[in-house]
Amino acid sequence: MDKAIFKVFLNTEDNGERFLLIAKDGAVLVSRKDLFEIGLRNLPEGAGVAVGEEEYVPLKMLSPGLTFEFDEKELVIRMTARPDLLEKHSVDLSRKPDVKVSLLKYNTGFINYGLSYDMDSDFKRTSMNLPLEAGLNISGALLYSNFSYSKSPGEERFVRLLTNATIDDAASVRRFVAGDFNASSGALGGSAALGGISISRNYSLSPYFIKSSGLDLSGVLTTPSEVEVYINENLVKSEKLLPGEFTLLNVPNATGSGNATLVIKDAFGKVEKVTIPFYLSTSLLKPGVSEYGYNIGFKRLNLGQESLDYGGPALIGFHRIGLTRALTAGFRAEADRDVYNAGPSAAFLLGRAGEAEAAAAFSNYGGTTGRGWTLGYGYAGRSFNGGASARGYSRYYSNINLAPSQNKQRFERTFRLGYNHKGFGSVSAALTRTDNYEGTDRIRASLFYSTRLAKDISFFMTAGRTKADTVTKDVFAGLIFLFGQNSSGGINNQAQNGSSSQTAFVQKSAPTGVGTGYKLQAKRSTLEDDKSEFNGNGSVQYNGRYGIYS
Repeated sequence: MDKAIFKVFLNTEDNGERFLLIAKDGAVLVSRKDLFEIGLRNLPEGAGVAVGEEEYVPLKMLSPGLTFEFDEKELVIRMTARPDLLEKHSVDLSRKPDVKVSLLKYNTGFINYGLSYDMDSDFKRTSMNLPLEAGLNISGALLYSNFSYSKSPGEERFVRLLTNATIDDAASVRRFVAGDFNASSGALGGSAALGGISISRNYSLSPYFIKSSGLDLSGVLTTPSEVEVYINENLVKSEKLLPGEFTLLNVPNATGSGNATLVIKDAFGKVEKVTIPFYLSTSLLKPGVSEYGYNIGFKRLNLGQESLDYGGPALIGFHRIGLTRALTAGFRAEADRDVYNAGPSAAFLLGRAGEAEAAAAFSNYGGTTGRGWTLGYGYAGRSFNGGASARGYSRYYSNINLAPSQNKQRFERTFRLGYNHKGFGSVSAALTRTDNYEGTDRIRASLFYSTRLAKDISFFMTAGRTKADTVTKDVFAGLIFLFGQNSSGGINNQAQNGSSSQTAFVQKSAPTGVGTGYKLQAKRSTLEDDKSEFNGNGSVQYNGRYGIYS
């Protein structure tokens, strides 16, 4: 066999020069190593010929998956392979940090404070408030505490608020807290401030981690191609890909219902378009991904009023896990000396028809049992969106915040519908009815509309009708004007049951660095007896190097 150097093309892609073996019968052999390097996969085992330490594969043994043209005069070999013999390519399109992010664990400390001093028209002090917070970061552990000092005629108070130590583990996306913290178990449950220990999965520790299933698009290329990705007719990404099967992971800007379009331009200039409809939910977790919070400790009582007032023990926790792309299941529980409350939850993806969620709970308060449930449905489309929800409680339902005697609500349901159009604007309507065990039932209907009248002018309006003991009608409408990047102004009119008010304002937001911001507002009110009153107010804020003054 003769050995020669040939330029190799695979599906029109130039793969440089390679050594080939040419047998006396004209057979062409290429080393298995070179075939792998140029992108061929799934080659049959035992088809090669040992030449020294190398294994060479006769190209005719790869037929019909691979065909080739052999030009001895030009020293060129052109191979064409089916996509199933080519390397599969995966490209993650999710947002990445612009620079490499490092977690620094310097030992540091800080003190923050804010002093407010209020006076009456005679410049006599009416109140003074001084919130304080301080922290130390030692070897990655944050020691933190905040306080509140207030003084008014006849009363002076200094109160400790929350004190804790926090350790964040970015690798496992976990947060450990010992001390004071706020805890909640989620839907149908309650919340409380506890002094104890908390373990939770906190995805803010890894801001580029995607916890929900993203849009993944797959296809097959027979030549090197440029692939453009459009979401609802907007170009979001363009990639140059090699021949073979490909998958584009976590396509950006894809939420709710929509269409993804792949525009494929191959090496010969041929253009192919493929449209894929999708529906993605950000409330469901990716398969195998979980989020949770487990909290145990003693209840903080009179927080903000007393520094060391702790009650009995309490447990508050929840856990959710993505089982499939279309199903996330969870469980929550809470208990103290008086009550325990627990139940399951689930979130579903209904194909392209939207998403739904459901939860149930069972409670026991000193032997008195209760039940609660909630159902919800939502749809987010390019133009239309809407949903419905319902929530019900038995007469003696209870949780860590709600005793059986306090439960007044029996059944609540809400319906909402919205429409958005670039030229028309955005309009939405909602209807909520609440039935109570005690007191008057309540019905609230509302309508909202907004649109951009010009580049820097927007109009908005809300209108509502509430029926309870009496009927209340309200309308709020106005214009918003933009004056550059940080300045804005507006005028609006508000009317409710015979009274009305008109307001005009102009404001400039203070910058994040050194600079000044302000707001001026004037208001005219007309009461039901046709009497009018006028008032105005203004504020200014200066952000300096060493403090914020307002």
